[in-house]
Amino acid sequence: MYFTLFKNIAIGLLICILTAGEYVFSQSFEYDSLFINEISPTNFQFTDEHGDLDDWIEIYNAGPSAINIEGLYITDDLNNPLRWQIGISYELSPPNSEKSTVLLRKLLENENFKNEFIQHTYTFIETIFTPERVNRITDSLVDLINPVIDMQVAKWGVNIPDLGWGITMEGSREEWEENIQDYKDFFSERPYYMKQHINDYFKLDATFLESNNPQKFSIYPNPGNGIINIRALNGCHYPSKVEIFNSLGQKVFELSFDTQSYYSGKQLDISNLPDGMYFLNISNDIGKYIEKLIIAK
Repeated sequence: MYFTLFKNIAIGLLICILTAGEYVFSQSFEYDSLFINEISPTNFQFTDEHGDLDDWIEIYNAGPSAINIEGLYITDDLNNPLRWQIGISYELSPPNSEKSTVLLRKLLENENFKNEFIQHTYTFIETIFTPERVNRITDSLVDLINPVIDMQVAKWGVNIPDLGWGITMEGSREEWEENIQDYKDFFSERPYYMKQHINDYFKLDATFLESNNPQKFSIYPNPGNGIINIRALNGCHYPSKVEIFNSLGQKVFELSFDTQSYYSGKQLDISNLPDGMYFLNISNDIGKYIEKLIIAK
């Protein structure tokens, strides 16, 4: 069985022909991003507004913009291309259209929300979404799925005509393992690009947003509750000033002190700051060192 998607033949705008869920060709630039993604001629699960278990198809928009599908025709017979017409006006949006982000973009117009968004995003990047943590979770899921992956490849690798047509997995264990590695590579690279995007989008001063503390100072506990200790490691000159910036580049704390009174370390109380990620700038007579600091009370 095959279904075909047409615009009115009278005006000569052929959309696309799909056979067994596979895209064959397209002659209309206006509609060439539309795909019949899945077909179910035997529906046992999804009811319509009348409670009926009608057959159904899924149309997917792979393009960058929404497309109104009113007036398109669906047929299972090339000799009768105008068999069923889509008679309602419906804009089929792509997965990541502007509509999908309108709420977030409106909220970001509020200065307080924007600041909290940036602060929380940086905090999550440095805590929840670190490559080490995400890859550890990925490995645990791989261990869970690994015993049944061969059975799943065999099960979903082909279409079953009586149940419907869709985009098949058509994979193998080797491809599955390659996909896992692709995910891990993505998790490793994503934090850098996320921070770069945040810096560019909000026009932040990124000069202080990366750690630059080549084991000169020990900052602990980190993460902590806002009571932190700074200790100069062997061979490092004592600090003369400490500055703390939030993810927006705003200075939220500064303290200068006499290096002669430093002795073995210095304790700072910044527990009045909100939870989140900060950047600790430590200066001495040699240079400036930057370390990420997480406050989680």
